[in-house]
Amino acid sequence: MKKKIFIAVMLVCAMLLSACSLIKSGSADGDQEPAAELQIGTYNASTYQNAMLGCGATLEGWNYADYTTLAKLNNWTAEAGSEEFMQVLAEQRTFIDMSASAADQTRTVNVTFNRMDKVYGGTVTEQNVVDQSVQDMPNLLAQAGYSDVQIVPSTVPIANEEHPGVLITGTVSGVAVFQKQAFIQRGDYIVTVTATSFNEDHTDEILSQFYHI
Repeated sequence: MKKKIFIAVMLVCAMLLSACSLIKSGSADGDQEPAAELQIGTYNASTYQNAMLGCGATLEGWNYADYTTLAKLNNWTAEAGSEEFMQVLAEQRTFIDMSASAADQTRTVNVTFNRMDKVYGGTVTEQNVVDQSVQDMPNLLAQAGYSDVQIVPSTVPIANEEHPGVLITGTVSGVAVFQKQAFIQRGDYIVTVTATSFNEDHTDEILSQFYHI
């Protein structure tokens, strides 16, 4: 049962991250991030890094999704790093760059890139995403089987920075679920880092494993 709940929540995370990328409007609030070269993350044993994101994470004893798994989640067919692959990547509105789970499957973390200008051509800020998430997530989570949902805007510390985000609590099949999302703007992208834990809130502990590079 726990494994089924774990898989369900992972799918809900992916759905919500995609939904949050559908913001149709927004205006600049202060200086905008300069254009950044699009890159996918790299892995070395227990460590993930993404130079475009500017941070990495060390998760000892966790299981990272390999490229084959990520390719299925993102509908990638080209060889990683090839010219064709980079062209496909640049055209995608949303892709999952990292997905990892603790050995006991009670904690997960995902990093998803959402290209905000690809469809709408407008400027979207981190705070715009928070506002839209608070508005849209309750219905999306209810449709996905969540109950007793609470969504609270929050300032989330990650990799020696602070970013707007949300804390989500709810229940799925009788199991308490805690999720914390940080929204990080990098050029045309909003990168969403989602930490999830079951039964007890370990989201801050998970996010504390991210560091600046």
